Amino acid sequence: KDRPDILLVVNMNPQFAPYIRLFKTLCPNTPVLSYFHLSINSKLQEPAVVEFLNLFDAHLAISSGMQEDLFSVTTDKPIYLVYNPIKASAPIARAQTVTKFIYLGRCEDRTKRVYELLGIMKRLRGNWTLDIFGNGGDNPQEIERIEAFIAAELSDKVKFHGWKEKPWDMLDEASVLLLHSDSTLEVLPLVLCEAMTRGIPCVSSFCVPGLRDIFVANENGWLYDIEDEAACQKILQAIIDQKVALPPAQAVIKTMQKFSTAQVTLNFINALA
Repeated sequence: KDRPDILLVVNMNPQFAPYIRLFKTLCPNTPVLSYFHLSINSKLQEPAVVEFLNLFDAHLAISSGMQEDLFSVTTDKPIYLVYNPIKASAPIARAQTVTKFIYLGRCEDRTKRVYELLGIMKRLRGNWTLDIFGNGGDNPQEIERIEAFIAAELSDKVKFHGWKEKPWDMLDEASVLLLHSDSTLEVLPLVLCEAMTRGIPCVSSFCVPGLRDIFVANENGWLYDIEDEAACQKILQAIIDQKVALPPAQAVIKTMQKFSTAQVTLNFINALA
């Protein structure tokens, strides 16, 4: 009855297909667009998914990886790369007397591999600390395992803060944000963008194609192959030993301009036009 100008679907669920078909019958002049935030890559071989994706009149892609996935099954539909907006935030001071690593996110080992990351950190030498903010997802035993490892092996280096509503507000200074994920669900890990908008460079596993949209070589951080723990350790040790210089905060912030609210809003409006 409302006869909307546009229908925007944010959940990639083929079970919605009958409702979209009904909507298109009732409102034949209303464009139906997708704006998915979780990966569709693992589902592209399912006929029901391909059929569902082709119901849309156009797609808004959150990353270039998502755009490529959509092009692979919907070649006759417009696909606009709009990204996801990241609110500008005040820079966080760069730690001066110690290399201060931070981790923000779920602390489950199945996808985020925090326990594996702690194993890498144990092998590091020199003056460094790690602050971890997050919970164990659906498995509280993950937290117990992490806390036990920290207490036994890294009590003088690592502090586990648990889940905090506003973790960024608890950081007076930082050096580098870490992400050791192997999650295939994420399209564009926003915690990396949130760190970089605050001038914090990042070190991350190359877990999703969307990281190509975030990382700029020698300007905002470093990537390593998802299973290459030695490469991760080498990067972190070089940072601690000051064999590689952290990029200036303003240079890091500049690389995030494509994710600014103003730019993403402009992309969005141009796509809808």
